[in-house]
Amino acid sequence: MNDFNVDGKSFLTIDPGDNIGWAFFSPRGLIESGNMKVKGETLPEKTLSAADEIYDLAIKEFFDCVEEVYIESVGLWGNTQRSQVSASTGKIFSVAYIVGALIHCLGLEIPIENIHLIDPRKWKGNMNKDITSRRVERALGYKVKNEHECDSIGIGLSLMGKL
Repeated sequence: MNDFNVDGKSFLTIDPGDNIGWAFFSPRGLIESGNMKVKGETLPEKTLSAADEIYDLAIKEFFDCVEEVYIESVGLWGNTQRSQVSASTGKIFSVAYIVGALIHCLGLEIPIENIHLIDPRKWKGNMNKDITSRRVERALGYKVKNEHECDSIGIGLSLMGKL
């Protein structure tokens, strides 16, 4: 369902937003995952916080291992109510700023050609959160409680052809 090849590679996946889900995969599968709450009151504070947190994670924790990074891209899901609310409240733009900051900070250490945006429709098609959660649970053998962490794991599993 996607155009990326992760065979034999270690990679980091990111579900961006006010809560950032992340997952680190080796060629054999999921190594570690988590969720981080973005700090700050203003959009610039949140954007900088997100970039700092992911930079610390990717570069300080996994730098020797991360070959590629996959960040879920931002976009409207057709004419769905959730997409329209996200656009009208400006939340979608906030997430877009965070994605840009993540690309910038990670690009300081990881070759930019190894940082990819992945469209949600490419990795999960039309699956809703509940179906995605059940597929991830089936693949891992346990339930991931945080939806952002679950999505970041789902991105990786999809890239590996295991979702």
